Amino acid sequence: MSRFLLLLGRNSEKIEIYEKIGETYKVRETFPIPYAVEKILANEIKEYTQENFPLFMSTDSADIYSISDRWAKIVLNLAKVLNKTDFLDEKLRFIEKIRFFTSLEEQDLEGLEKRLFTFVLGKKLEG
Repeated sequence: MSRFLLLLGRNSEKIEIYEKIGETYKVRETFPIPYAVEKILANEIKEYTQENFPLFMSTDSADIYSISDRWAKIVLNLAKVLNKTDFLDEKLRFIEKIRFFTSLEEQDLEGLEKRLFTFVLGKKLEG
């Protein structure tokens, strides 16, 4: 059993990541999807998750997938940055800088994880 679950809502405008703590799963991060750029990212996250990870459970409103630690860290960091970024142009520059779509296409999660870590670390050092 994986340490992380990814909830992909069907009708809701969010993605949630759950982490197993003890015997229960608790919400670790919520990735709201209010605007087009988030919807594009959410579709890519959903597509990659559905292609690469097993379905853990399905309900009327969501599918829940058991995901790897690496994918969980990537989506967690992505959600953290996007949740703290207010402007569309900043979000687009961030996505371009980390080469999100290219990394998924090339199945280069290691490279994506490193670029995200460098970006997040740089933001922490700045702020």
